[in-house]
Amino acid sequence: MKVIWNRLISPTPAFWRKVRRVGIVTGAVGTAMAAAPATLPLWIATIGGYLTVASGVTIGLASMTCSDSPADQTPT
Repeated sequence: MKVIWNRLISPTPAFWRKVRRVGIVTGAVGTAMAAAPATLPLWIATIGGYLTVASGVTIGLASMTCSDSPADQTPT
């Protein structure tokens, strides 16, 4: 458990910060699609649910990455 906590509080590399931002935007779009009114086709809400789940996985993965080299340990 301590290893997971240390990974969460360690700095995230620049690439994975960008991936996390894309995941946040994808989650917002997926949530908007999932909350679409009932007058729209059902497949829009279904795709929205899939986007929301995929963005949650992406955000979690990007948050758990950390730099191994001491030179990359710049605070963010």
